[in-house]
Amino acid sequence: MRLKKSIEKRVAPFLFRILAKKTIINFQKAIPEGIRIWPAFGTLLGLYRNGSLIKHDLDIDFCMFDSDYNDAIRDNLESNGFKLVREIISNKKTTELTFSKNKVNIDIFLVFEESNLFRTFDAGAENGEERRQFRALYGEDKAPTNVNNNSKYYLIQHNYGWLETLIPDNIEQHLEELYGKKYNTPDPNWDIASRPCRERLNHISTIKKYI
Repeated sequence: MRLKKSIEKRVAPFLFRILAKKTIINFQKAIPEGIRIWPAFGTLLGLYRNGSLIKHDLDIDFCMFDSDYNDAIRDNLESNGFKLVREIISNKKTTELTFSKNKVNIDIFLVFEESNLFRTFDAGAENGEERRQFRALYGEDKAPTNVNNNSKYYLIQHNYGWLETLIPDNIEQHLEELYGKKYNTPDPNWDIASRPCRERLNHISTIKKYI
């Protein structure tokens, strides 16, 4: 049993990369015309570094403006085989949605425009111990709320060969805000808690799971 799990763990990233590229292309096609959506976080970092996906990533990140999201987008994605499996609500607003197809999860982070910033939110503890303590206090469907405060940017079209997509026009500054000055050098010890633009908020997120 241990050998089987060890093999599955090593094979999973390889299988994911095979399925992910096709799923990403189908995902973008399923977004209604005129809706702006673009790769984010680790997905954007992988595209910047080598035009592909980071080897150890097992999900896909995209951004969309909160003002653009509506039920028609969800309906269109589901009619194209993308099932909504998770929704995160922070301060009474949906901040993140996860759709799944072909065993590939795509997280959509909604971007909120405030003053001179673009803000995205995540519901994550700093480590396993904090996660256990938080759930013991507030429940299994609750999580801390964090915000990423990024400088505003315009979106420009870019072609990575296998993927044509929008990206931030200040991509190098944007990645530095997310991952620090050495963002272009892979760091196996990097942890989200060290993200320069991320800070903890004082309200609790609710995680809704649909399957």
